[in-house]
Amino acid sequence: MCAMKTSAQKAAPRSDSSKGPPVPPYTPGPIRESATRKYFARGEMERITANRWFLATVFLAVLTLVNAIGWVVFLPLKTIQTIVINQEKSGRLIADLNGTSSYVPDRDAVAYFLSEWINNVYDINASTIDNNLALAGKMTVGEATDQLNSLLHKENPYARLHDVPTLRRTFNRLTANFITDDTVIIRFNLTEREGPGSTPKVSAWAMTITYTRIPPTTIEQVKINPGGLYVKSFNVNQEQ
Repeated sequence: MCAMKTSAQKAAPRSDSSKGPPVPPYTPGPIRESATRKYFARGEMERITANRWFLATVFLAVLTLVNAIGWVVFLPLKTIQTIVINQEKSGRLIADLNGTSSYVPDRDAVAYFLSEWINNVYDINASTIDNNLALAGKMTVGEATDQLNSLLHKENPYARLHDVPTLRRTFNRLTANFITDDTVIIRFNLTEREGPGSTPKVSAWAMTITYTRIPPTTIEQVKINPGGLYVKSFNVNQEQ
């Protein structure tokens, strides 16, 4: 009787308590699997970031290239024009924009410019001689360039300053007479003093100048020669 009871107990099915309740789908997996996912996700993010920087670099390079091409193409299109400024009786200055491209300096402007050029050639002053002679050289073309070099070689103002450092020579225009539309005779005096209190030496001269007009095309030319006047040739003689 007891044996039958024991076998009956063995035949009874046991409940599997080790399985427990079902696992939700959002429950994290094993640690190794999670670490593997994070590793590959981080590598993928680095690759995406590198690709973004590469695209940004390529875009900036293309933008810089387009900008450079734009400067090369459009910069030569820039033009320089002389604007005429008129002064009213009240002293107010007004810009005359009519016909600026065909502007031609009048005779007063030509006489003033050529007088300034002669002053730069003959003025002797230790403080300004370098700048004056450089400007005079920039205002000559053709034959006048060789003539100016010969005149300076003959006058040799630097040697005179070396011998007499206090030497001063100044220019004073007397008259300006136009022979033709491009030729003018300017008469002037040169006054020399070897130092303060010394007796001045005055000499009279006449210079015949043939000039031409070349409109300025650069900012530098506008600054030093807005009228575009250049000396083509000249001849100078002492009158007394």
